Amino acid sequence: MLNIQICNGLKITLSPHQKCRNLQLEMTCFLDGRLDILISGFHSVQKKGYKIQLTFESVYLQKYPELSLVQTLDLKVHQYQQGSALSCRFEPIADSIFEYTEAQPMLKEMMLESLALQILFHALEDRKDCDKTPCFHCRFLNIPSEKQKIMQARVLAMIHLSEPLSIPALARAVHINECYLKKGFKELFGTSIYDFIQQERVRKAKHFLSSSRISIQQIALELGYSNTSNFTNAFKKLTGLSPTEWQKISVKAFA
Repeated sequence: MLNIQICNGLKITLSPHQKCRNLQLEMTCFLDGRLDILISGFHSVQKKGYKIQLTFESVYLQKYPELSLVQTLDLKVHQYQQGSALSCRFEPIADSIFEYTEAQPMLKEMMLESLALQILFHALEDRKDCDKTPCFHCRFLNIPSEKQKIMQARVLAMIHLSEPLSIPALARAVHINECYLKKGFKELFGTSIYDFIQQERVRKAKHFLSSSRISIQQIALELGYSNTSNFTNAFKKLTGLSPTEWQKISVKAFA
């Protein structure tokens, strides 16, 4: 296994993999803002199978505000048939990443960063965003049992704030189509599932900050953030204040 830190917030991990007939791509967005893209492929010239993991930390993605949409991504696995239009886009880029990670050319890191961004661009472009499909007032919500499933998903999301469930996991838990879950949730509660979870985490964080002596680090861990920095950024994004600043104001208000 080969780990290459391209720059602050972007890492590429390369490992051998058994031969794949079709290119596979798996994309996962975590609630702390990190995005992983896992590619399994086969280099036809070198006759080697490979697995490439591209890790985009939130600090890196913040450089590109237009990529804020990755926060809405769920776990998706795609297989691309050889010769298909999308396979023809992905395979040369993935093969180039494989070649550059093993070689030592000039400007290696710059080239790898460029290739990683190309993969990210095509992956996002390819993703079918069902949120853009007309909802037609979400007629399925007129069925009481379907509406109840959306309500149950909300309860589950609140129960699992410390270890948030992915949208696919929520959909499976309440036995509903992922697209219906996202559309129905937005229709009933006026917000996306991701934003709801973030809001609830901040609401709970405010409770801890105003009514206990728990440290900022402990609160971050309690709410499932991988580190204090991610918690602080998420809190400040919704409140305009850092947790410490909000706590000071809260203490003065109730003194």
